[in-house]
Amino acid sequence: MWLLGVWGDGIDWLLWDRGVVAAAALVLIAFGEMMLVMGAGVSEEMAEDYVFTARAKGIPESRIRDRHMAPNAVLHAISRLVTSIPYLIAGLVIIEYSAGSGGLGTLFLFSIETGNVPIILGILAVIGVIGIAMRVVLDIVQAVIDPRLREEARP
Repeated sequence: MWLLGVWGDGIDWLLWDRGVVAAAALVLIAFGEMMLVMGAGVSEEMAEDYVFTARAKGIPESRIRDRHMAPNAVLHAISRLVTSIPYLIAGLVIIEYSAGSGGLGTLFLFSIETGNVPIILGILAVIGVIGIAMRVVLDIVQAVIDPRLREEARP
């Protein structure tokens, strides 16, 4: 019984703020998706000519992976992450309901049930602004990572 009490206290401490559960759920969902996208991007990049050329030159596989394939593969993953952020925010409704915590998702669900249109539009506007801001940041990050995008912008 003593062990069960310690576990119970530990679980209460870990779940002290139910926001931790919601954040962990969002991170796990996004992480799994990003791993799949990154794996597909690396598989696609492995068939490119520059990888075959680097291998023919005798460059170590770790350097080919880290310096050549990873920057090109991570562009797809970053793009997917940024475009899925509004969906993750909208998915908070389910996560907050499951975790029993109140937040933006719970307010959104309650507003839909009661027909409170101004709050619904306000929450959707906030999600839209976050999505637009993240896409602007995405464009900047892609220009920093991929030199081909910087070259196209020059006259």
